[in-house]
Amino acid sequence: MNWNRNMSREEWKKRRAYPSKRTMNLYYREDRTARPATVLLYVLFLLVVLGALGKVLIFDPLQEIDRLEAEAVRLEEQSQAAQAQLADYPEVLERYTRYAPTQEELSLTDRMAVLDLIDQVIRPAAEISQVTIQDQQALVTFSGVTLVETAGLVAQLEQSELVAHTTVSTAASEDGRQNIVDVNLFIDLTTGEEAAP
Repeated sequence: MNWNRNMSREEWKKRRAYPSKRTMNLYYREDRTARPATVLLYVLFLLVVLGALGKVLIFDPLQEIDRLEAEAVRLEEQSQAAQAQLADYPEVLERYTRYAPTQEELSLTDRMAVLDLIDQVIRPAAEISQVTIQDQQALVTFSGVTLVETAGLVAQLEQSELVAHTTVSTAASEDGRQNIVDVNLFIDLTTGEEAAP
């Protein structure tokens, strides 16, 4: 059977068209991917990448952990040194509170000033047997004076800025002397702020 008969002339021309390239390229490019030097370069590149990743992901965090642990040890040593320095803190605090007045004590009248006042006013005229000071009240027990002298002593005490109010309780003396009384004198003291000039 002749296939060429049924083809048109144009189809025949198309069919008879040959490639225009008339030469052949005989250049051969060698595949170097399997050569030992190339494999060695790939291995070296892979090792560099792994080394960089190991440094960033493993070595640097481990160094940071070591640095933080050293810092924690240093801070712990500082804390222990501070604790050692503060070991006697309760004793120091007790000594300090013994010498330094508390806020409550600062609000109270100065005890030494009250004792000086009692000594200056009452002692020259009478014999003091007891002085008790508690909170803002003082009790003075004395004898050897008459009622008139007691009234004069109380008037002198009430002139002081340390004294807010006085109460007198008297009893007759047992020594047989006339008009001599035993006196219990209650003194209400002013507060520290009121007594301050």
